[in-house]
Amino acid sequence: MNLRLGENQTSTNYLTKMKRLDLLQFILIVLAVFAAGVILILFSYRLKEGHFFDKELWHYLVLEIGIALITGCVIAGTVELFIKTRGERAQEQYKQEIAANVFKALFATAIPDELVGEMYTALFVPKFVREEIEIKYRFEPLEDQPGLPRDARKLRVRQEIWFRAINVTDTTVNHSSTPREDILIMDPVNPYTPFKEFLMEIVDTKNPGKPGQKIHLQEPGELVSATSNEGMRYKLKTQTLEKVAPGQSVHVLLVIEKVCRYADTDTWVTAYSAKNLKLSVELTGNPPPDLEFYVDQAHRHSLVPIPESTRRHALSYEWRLNYPILPHQGVMLRWRPRQNFSV
Repeated sequence: MNLRLGENQTSTNYLTKMKRLDLLQFILIVLAVFAAGVILILFSYRLKEGHFFDKELWHYLVLEIGIALITGCVIAGTVELFIKTRGERAQEQYKQEIAANVFKALFATAIPDELVGEMYTALFVPKFVREEIEIKYRFEPLEDQPGLPRDARKLRVRQEIWFRAINVTDTTVNHSSTPREDILIMDPVNPYTPFKEFLMEIVDTKNPGKPGQKIHLQEPGELVSATSNEGMRYKLKTQTLEKVAPGQSVHVLLVIEKVCRYADTDTWVTAYSAKNLKLSVELTGNPPPDLEFYVDQAHRHSLVPIPESTRRHALSYEWRLNYPILPHQGVMLRWRPRQNFSV
C-alpha cells in the first residue's frame, strides 16, 4: 500500500512538472512573438524615412505585420487563460465524479443505492470537520418561586457551545452557520431571542496572532433583529465567513439562555463530522438546584464520565466522547430533582 501511494505521488509530481514546463514554453513563445511585433513596428517607421523601393508600401506592410503579431499574442494569452480556467473546473468536476463513483462502487454491493447516496452526501459533500467541541451547561434556579413544589419550579439554563471547524478541502470555501434553538417555556426576562452571543472567526494556524475575518453578535438589539421566530423554534439569520483557505480554522462560539423545568432534557446535534467532544454541567445559585443528571448519545459509543477528583468543584459534572461523530449524531442531557430513595 505504501509503495503504491509513493508511485501515485511520483506520477502526480511528474504531471505537475510537465504542466509547468508547457506553460513556461507557451509564455516564452508569446513573448518572442510579441517582441518581434514591436521590432517590426519600429522598423516600419525607419523604412518610412529611407529609400527602400516604395517606402510607403513597406512602411505600412511591416507596421500591419507588427500589429498583427501583437494582437495575436493578446488573443492567444486570453484564450490560453480561458482554456486553463475551464480545464481546471472540468478537472475538479471529474475528480468529484470519480470519487463519488468509486465510493458507490465500494459500498453498492452490500448497501442499497439510496443509503450509499445518503452516506456520500453526509460524509463527503461537507467542506468542514469540527474539532474540540465543548458544550457547557449552567443551571440556576429562577428567583421569586417561594412555596412552589419542586416539580413546578423553573430553572435558568445557560448553554455555551464552542468548537473549531477546519476546512479539509484543497480549495477556498465559505463557512456558514444558522444556529437554532427550540424554546418550550417563554423567558419573562427576554422573550424575543434565546441567543446571548454568537462569534465566528477565521484563525490562521500558521499565524494564530494575526486577526482574521470575524462576525461577532453580542448586543441585545442586534441579536433580537437577527433572530426569527417560527413558533417554538428560534433561528439566527445565516452568518457567513467568506474565503476560508484550505487548512484554516473557523472558531465558533454560541451562547444561549432559556428557561426550563426542574425535570427536562436538552439535545445537541452536529451538522458536520466532528471529533473530541466534552460535555460539562455546573450548578449555581443560593442555594443551587438539587439535581441529578443522565447523559445519553446518538452514537455507538457512550459518554465517559470524568472522575470527581479531576473536576473543577463538587457542583460540576463532566463527560467526554473521544470518538469520531458523524453528521446528525449528538448528545442528550436529562435532569430531574434528585430522588432520595429509602431502603
